Amino acid sequence: MPRFRTTFVSPQHAFGLGVEEESGVPFLDLVVATDDARLTEQYRLTQEQYDRFSADPVQALDFVAACIARRNEDLLFGPVAEERRGAAAPLADRPETPKAPIISEWLGEGRHPTLRFHSANAISIASMNADTSDMPRTAYVGGEVFIGIDVVDRDGEHEVVTEVVAQRGNLPYGALMEETRARVIGYRPDAIENPNGFPRVIADEAYAASLLLAARPRGAEDPDDGLIAFVLGRDCAILFTERQADEGVHLALERAEALLGAGTPLLSTHPLVRRDGSWRPYDWRAAHPDAVERIGAVERKQLVHAYAAQAAEIRNEPAHVADAELRIADDGTLTTFTTWPAGTEAVLPVVDEVVVAGTGRAIPYAEFLEHAGDALGLTEYAPLRFRIPSDFALV
Repeated sequence: MPRFRTTFVSPQHAFGLGVEEESGVPFLDLVVATDDARLTEQYRLTQEQYDRFSADPVQALDFVAACIARRNEDLLFGPVAEERRGAAAPLADRPETPKAPIISEWLGEGRHPTLRFHSANAISIASMNADTSDMPRTAYVGGEVFIGIDVVDRDGEHEVVTEVVAQRGNLPYGALMEETRARVIGYRPDAIENPNGFPRVIADEAYAASLLLAARPRGAEDPDDGLIAFVLGRDCAILFTERQADEGVHLALERAEALLGAGTPLLSTHPLVRRDGSWRPYDWRAAHPDAVERIGAVERKQLVHAYAAQAAEIRNEPAHVADAELRIADDGTLTTFTTWPAGTEAVLPVVDEVVVAGTGRAIPYAEFLEHAGDALGLTEYAPLRFRIPSDFALV
């Protein structure tokens, strides 16, 4: 039976890396959800992939997306789980039924559709306490960003289009998404800074979402190739081209720092770039090495927000739910840590250091993983957490 040893975790992207000890083959593991179960899967990697994904987790996102969509099943350790074999395809890939009514008839009088941003973390956290059919039906854009549809009535009340709502009268979701995008993109809202140039800041959520959905099919000629998008929040999307990348990244960091400083969590800390007619992760660390420290600080602050939101949703977890916290060194360097009460079963966030309660001992997370070995269990939570049993003792 394979023995999987985890060596690296990217909590923002909800995957881990490690080595299968008997064969020495590196792997990527992630938790996937079906209608009936959540499963942990391990996929074989080449050494080159393992090294690249470890150095820059953003580079793994296309591979992760292919795994979720069941395009990498030949790389699985072991057979495909029965639950996965019968799992539904990603919603965006499902064929639409030809029996749908006209969309305006489905909406009803005085109702109109609008676009909403959703983050991968928010969807994952919400799914902990909701039936799959009650979750927003969304289209995946890239990185952590998804787009869904709300229906708004005359009083401004929103109804989220879930799987159940979309199936009323065999509604063709793809057609509804396209019609909604076409309606929204047809107007230019006032809530735009620098509307005729770049960097451009858009505070109108629906309009910003419509621009991201306008990407052409992969391989199509696209005059917008090189466009970079930061979706910091539902009322703050920033667009600029690679020619303005330095100015755009500086502006995005300013806005992100201001939002986090005001206690507002971000929707995404990972920018996207248009390539070959589709959105892909933009490696802003590599492209802007002078900003790496600020980028790291923004990502750490956002991760602490995400873990706090998650902790509020897993109150029924029988183990101790450890917090992720921030620490500022004398030189201003920002790091994250969690406190582990030794002798207590706990689910630990993925941070820079683990502090052993009552001892003051601080252990780098990678070293803690190495010490714990098989005692650690990967949970289904996103952002990721590891479960540590009460009988585990550090040497």
